[in-house]
Amino acid sequence: EKLREDILSGVYKDCDELREITIGEEMGVSRTPVREALRQLELEGLVKIIPNKGAYVTGITPKDVQDIYMIRSMLEGMCARW
Repeated sequence: EKLREDILSGVYKDCDELREITIGEEMGVSRTPVREALRQLELEGLVKIIPNKGAYVTGITPKDVQDIYMIRSMLEGMCARW
């Protein structure tokens, strides 16, 4: 959750490399939970893991923001009708 919040709040910028060792030391945990968190964030589309290279922030694109607001407007309209 902390790593997700850091990515979304801009602590880590688009294309920043996320090093397991460094993040683990910052958060006071071993590499294993960091590795699992990175895998989860990859499933969510916030991180891209490149084999033998590392994990990199993919961030949120302007298209993602547009899609989010479009879906939100549709849901709010539907809720108002109900």
